[in-house]
Amino acid sequence: MFRCSDPRELDTFGSGLKCTSCLRRSEASPGTLLTTDDVDTWQCDLESCGATVPASTVQRLVFRLWEQVEAAVDSPEAGVKELEAALAKFSRVLHPGHAGLARIKYSLCGLYGRSPGHELFKLNEKQLHRSAELPLCIAF
Repeated sequence: MFRCSDPRELDTFGSGLKCTSCLRRSEASPGTLLTTDDVDTWQCDLESCGATVPASTVQRLVFRLWEQVEAAVDSPEAGVKELEAALAKFSRVLHPGHAGLARIKYSLCGLYGRSPGHELFKLNEKQLHRSAELPLCIAF
């Protein structure tokens, strides 16, 4: 399996996870676990932390999370409420730029303004602002 040689993936952090060590210490701004030159290890990017995690552990976690993301997005019951809940849940462990969060946000873009109860003419100001916050949405 080939990976981008830049652990930050051109600053997208598409595979980045929030550092579990930083989260356990309740850091206000947790570091991000990224790949290292040693393909068997991921490391927190905060110098003050530097925690390492075996790549196999990260891989198992990511596969499990990705299955849950896909299940949430592909569910026939996946509406705005459910996907917003999934986004909040996965945002606790995934970097904001992670591909899994982008997948959920993309699905939300298709729902805001189009799904029952969230039609464009029915959106309140808060919902309109929320849809505009999603970086993948095209402005209405």
